[in-house]
Amino acid sequence: KENEVNKFAAIADEWWDPTGDFKPLHVINPLRANYIDEKIPLKGLKVLDVGCAKGFLVKDLLGQGIDAYGLDVSEYALMNCEPEVAGRLQIGSAEKLPFPDGSFDAYYDQYITNLDRAGCVKGAQEMQRRAPGKRFIQVDSFL
Repeated sequence: KENEVNKFAAIADEWWDPTGDFKPLHVINPLRANYIDEKIPLKGLKVLDVGCAKGFLVKDLLGQGIDAYGLDVSEYALMNCEPEVAGRLQIGSAEKLPFPDGSFDAYYDQYITNLDRAGCVKGAQEMQRRAPGKRFIQVDSFL
C-alpha cells in the first residue's frame, strides 16, 4: 500500500493539468461518471468513491447533482484536491471503511483489485455493509 501512495504522490502535482500527461484522465472521467450513472442511476443517492485519489470522479458526480464522497489511502492526494471536493474526501482504505453501516446508498471502486485476494474479499464486505444498495466495482483489463 505504501508503494502505491508514494508512486502517486511523486506525480500528484501533474494530475490537475488538463493539458499535461494526464489529459486522458480529464477527458475520460466525465464519460466514466455518465457510464456509471447509466448502469446504476445515482440521482438522489449518497455515493462513495473508494480509491478516489484527488477526487476526480467525485467532482464529476457532484457536477451531475449526485451527493458524492471519496476515500483514499493517500493523505497527500486528499490535501491537494480541487476546492469543489474539499470536505468530501476522507483518508482510509477499502479493507476498513471509516463509516457506520448503511452510510451510503451506492459505492464505486476501481482499485480494489490492487489488493491481495484477502484484501479484495474484506474490501467487498466492508463496502456491502456501508452501502447495502447499489454497487459498481470496475475491474481493469490488461491485455
